[in-house]
Amino acid sequence: MPIWLQLVIPVAAGLVSWLMGIALVPYLQKLRFFPPELPKDTESREAAGEERRPIMGGLLLLAGLVFAGVVGVTLLMQFGGMDRTSPAFSEQLDLLCGTGITAGLWCVIGIVSDVLMIRGRYNPNLWNYILLPLVLMAVVCPMEYLFHGNPHQWWIWLIPPVAGTFCFVWECDLEHDTDGALITVNAVELQALTMLLLRQSQKLPAVFTLAAAGACMGTMVWCLHPARCRLGRTGEYLIAGIVPLICLWYGMYRELALMMAVFVLQQLYRLWKHENKYLTEGMAEAGIQPLARIAILAGIAVFCGLMALLLK
Repeated sequence: MPIWLQLVIPVAAGLVSWLMGIALVPYLQKLRFFPPELPKDTESREAAGEERRPIMGGLLLLAGLVFAGVVGVTLLMQFGGMDRTSPAFSEQLDLLCGTGITAGLWCVIGIVSDVLMIRGRYNPNLWNYILLPLVLMAVVCPMEYLFHGNPHQWWIWLIPPVAGTFCFVWECDLEHDTDGALITVNAVELQALTMLLLRQSQKLPAVFTLAAAGACMGTMVWCLHPARCRLGRTGEYLIAGIVPLICLWYGMYRELALMMAVFVLQQLYRLWKHENKYLTEGMAEAGIQPLARIAILAGIAVFCGLMALLLK
């Protein structure tokens, strides 16, 4: 893939996400797309002079990813020297479509969750039961298309969906008490994953990861602390499973283990403290400021990404 194209794709995604926020965020505020809050929470926020922030900022991620993905694939076809008749091209295209379908289904689940929450009809108990089956189905659905109903090994139908579902849930938990942590860590890891894919000459999936990384960086303008708009489940569900899904489908298990280190630490803190608190919540109670928390998590992600790149 040409160097200029590797720059154009994330820049285009970032610009679209950033510019769309200029219109979208005030529009969400005008429509009062706020999550319901308890009266005492509302009073404490008003007393502190804190403005309520709308959700569904994940639409910015979606816009940047789709725009840059389409532009990137088009430019790659034109200038990237892709042989459209080769089996490798067909395989890459299938996996690119499969990743897009799964991420899109996850995003739809997130949009439905946010809309129900805005309207006050969100039932946490019900969604706790149906979320995992929905996420699992979103992974399994494109596999019939990817493998044409005849995978070479039976475990392909078992391990990637189950492992991807758990990774998805763990990633979504990173946003606790720290706005922007998820998109910051994913921006780092998606860039590392892009380099891993390009090392294997997987150009089409690399376009997808580059576009996702750029969309994360553009969305930071609006959703990074102090956030003017929250990602909501729309953004969390869209971006949370991309890295695990691609790593699992390409057999990069050691790389995935390294990239999941941040999210595993977030979960292990709950087991260590026995207080049902995540690592980010623990850092907040210790007086660590939000941007410092994000910097710590991003630093861990950078280190793990470098280790993944050094693996042979």
